[in-house]
Amino acid sequence: MKGSAGWVVLGIVVVFVLFMLVRLFYQDAVVYKLKHQHIVFGEVEVLRTKNTLLLAEKSLNVTWNLSSLRQIFDGGQSGFGSEFWYKINPADRSQIGKIPSNDEIKAYLASLSKSYKGFDSVDEVDGIKLRSSVTLVFTLQDSKIIVQVLGTLKAFAGDERKPTTESPKRVDNTYSFLIQLKKLLDAGKLFTQTAENVKIPAYSSNSNTYKSQAENSIKNTFEGISTDLEKKFTVETSGLLVATSTEAGILPPLSGLLFHYIIKGQFSEREALYHYLDENKFEKKPFSVTVKAEDYLVALSCTENNGKLFTFSSANDMACDGGRIYSCDTDITGIGSNKLTCGGRAGDFGCGESKFKDSKAVDESQCYCTAFGGNWIEKKWTCPEEKESAVPIDGWTCVPIETKYQCTGDKCPAEADKPIEGCDCKEKITKYRCTRDVRDGCSECTLGSTVCSVPKGCKAV
Repeated sequence: MKGSAGWVVLGIVVVFVLFMLVRLFYQDAVVYKLKHQHIVFGEVEVLRTKNTLLLAEKSLNVTWNLSSLRQIFDGGQSGFGSEFWYKINPADRSQIGKIPSNDEIKAYLASLSKSYKGFDSVDEVDGIKLRSSVTLVFTLQDSKIIVQVLGTLKAFAGDERKPTTESPKRVDNTYSFLIQLKKLLDAGKLFTQTAENVKIPAYSSNSNTYKSQAENSIKNTFEGISTDLEKKFTVETSGLLVATSTEAGILPPLSGLLFHYIIKGQFSEREALYHYLDENKFEKKPFSVTVKAEDYLVALSCTENNGKLFTFSSANDMACDGGRIYSCDTDITGIGSNKLTCGGRAGDFGCGESKFKDSKAVDESQCYCTAFGGNWIEKKWTCPEEKESAVPIDGWTCVPIETKYQCTGDKCPAEADKPIEGCDCKEKITKYRCTRDVRDGCSECTLGSTVCSVPKGCKAV
């Protein structure tokens, strides 16, 4: 019995030991498998991170190239940050327009990079995050513009502050664009030099006709610029105005008319080398520089045209007297209190019916009479008028003055002055005397020569 019990105990011990060994072996196998899977997953994540960085770099390289080119196009079309390359302050005729320097052009192009997505941003692709942070550096040369894209590109998984995987890369890309920048800028300088010497014809005709003449003269002057670039000019704004204190640097206030204009010029390369990408299309276009000029030119100086009449809207509605400009019932920008109305006077000219006239016109209307200090006298009367008529006249007082008789019967005349015995005669009125009162009148200026009086036989009313 003792021997059998010992074997039973020994068997139990052996089974327990074997069970523990099997359990330990299984546990080690599971742990190993988990560690292996973790390593594999980590390697996969690293590969995904690196692949994302590689693909992003290729994609962003194209984006940076196109964005750099677009900045150059947009910079030229906006005048490189200087809207007006020539602009005059009319108050003192100082130059407030500006030709941008090379440093200003570079700084302006670089500032445009802020408007493009991707230059400093975080994006996510299939669980992998990507941060790009770059700066564009522009270098200008006579025949080309060089753009360097400097910064970092980083792909990572998890939180950026404590990423599970991370793959950074230093960015240092260079793009070179062949552009006739110096020639374009030189053309812009010729544009400003031309603006300094623009001439317009002396004022004549009327405001609308003159405006067209002045615009053509200005445009023709700029189209005479000598360059082998394509060129285009458009007069954007123009108009006549009276010089005020705001334009005192051009003409003394209220001493004449100014012609204000803004002209836009564009100089372009003749060959399109690069594609331009906008919201709607992607196509080749030539590089261009847009410039503007604004100035005020003398159209009419009353100092040089004293005592003369001109037409603005209607005949002789504008006058120069004593070196100052006046209008008669006509609105002109800046004319102010020098717009005269009926009875107003500008030196030797009086205003009436939207027209200036001299003192010979005092009897023509009360306006001219008043303008030259006279008194306007008006007289009215009625005069009798009389006429004979075969029938009554509407509106007149008519009385019969002649009667005839129409007769019928054997041996009876058709018409007789009196009834005939034996005939059937009927009375017929053949003539009327008609009268009426005719109203009339006259007027005169006490300064004039007309004698205004009630005609003889008429009654004053």
